[in-house]
Amino acid sequence: MSFTLDCHSAPVASLIQQRLALGRMRVGALIAICIASAGLALGALVLLGEGSPHVGGAIGFLSYLIFGLVQLIRYRRKVRAFELEHGTDAGKQLITTPPS
Repeated sequence: MSFTLDCHSAPVASLIQQRLALGRMRVGALIAICIASAGLALGALVLLGEGSPHVGGAIGFLSYLIFGLVQLIRYRRKVRAFELEHGTDAGKQLITTPPS
């Protein structure tokens, strides 16, 4: 009988840890969308005030907005697959109140 240790396999995360990782993905996507939207709005205000376009900044914020939207779509797909595999309440930490 031989025993081999596979050093390339990662430990399997619990359902709670997987749900938390999905939550971090969602928060990152929302932050990217908010920052990009604010940058584009400020750029539009500057464009209206001065009239000189800042194309580089607009392209940067627009690409960051697209990145955030793609991440949000990926998050929703991963949550859907996670819930189909493990159930809708899998990994959710329910708030319980101590008995009084």
